[in-house]
Amino acid sequence: MLLLFGWQQAYASTDERMIIDLPMNNETGTTLENFQNDIKGAAALALPQLWQRIIPQAAIKTVPKHVQAVRFLQRVVPTVDGVIVYFSRDRLFSWLDYKHIPYLPQTTVFSLQVQVFDSNGLPLQAEADALYHYAVTTAPQWGYRLQQHAPKELTLRWQLISSQEALLQVGGDTTLGAFSDRRRFAPGSVSAQLTPWLHELLLRARDHSEATFSGDKPQANSIPSEMIMLTIAHQSSLPEQVLLESDLRHDSHVLKLIPKRLNSEQQQYQLLLRANSLQWLSTWFHQHGMMLTGNEQGWLAQ
Repeated sequence: MLLLFGWQQAYASTDERMIIDLPMNNETGTTLENFQNDIKGAAALALPQLWQRIIPQAAIKTVPKHVQAVRFLQRVVPTVDGVIVYFSRDRLFSWLDYKHIPYLPQTTVFSLQVQVFDSNGLPLQAEADALYHYAVTTAPQWGYRLQQHAPKELTLRWQLISSQEALLQVGGDTTLGAFSDRRRFAPGSVSAQLTPWLHELLLRARDHSEATFSGDKPQANSIPSEMIMLTIAHQSSLPEQVLLESDLRHDSHVLKLIPKRLNSEQQQYQLLLRANSLQWLSTWFHQHGMMLTGNEQGWLAQ
């Protein structure tokens, strides 16, 4: 049973998108204990939720269908009704860089103002409040944050033309800019009909963030470097792996570290180093109680 309660300070996450609360679905036909013991299964269930938080809608189809979620795993903590899955931001973004998949490296933060008016120009406050409540409650699920007095503001003003048509005016200073849109919709309550429209706009505001990133880091292309395959033959727990990997990744000699194959007995990485850094790497592993030697695949630390 691999339940990781410790290492809280070392693993303190500054990106709430990497934390997935995963209650057990009673329809799974398993017990809570078995559900909490299935670490790989929990990671696999949580990964689609992570994708929807950090991958722009336009790029979501570029994510491979079969990805080993455990390669990004940081820890899993049991709760009263399930588990909380913590993913490693560094591992995840390194893999997305390697695959050239666009992602949002930071949580998009903006304030939101919603107004709804009937066909006579009178405010429909209850409908506006319902739409705003939807945006606030679903924000964590979709990887953005609504915050009063944020530097960027999104203003949405709907004017009903009839019971099945509305005119939208978008304003504020987000990267969406200012524009208008007019749509027809099926009969029903105003807030229910406008909610899908609102959801689309919120994701567009999130995805149009200036921070969208994809591809290799500039430093990896501008600094003389060498790529090696590194295998660490060392039996270690998941917390030990992540700490060692984090220590290595954040050294100035390392330009990129991409996990390739990970298990409790052996970890393999593609490692991009500054030129002439092999002597440093040998010393680094010696300081961590291991010896670095060459092999057919590249370099072996054990």
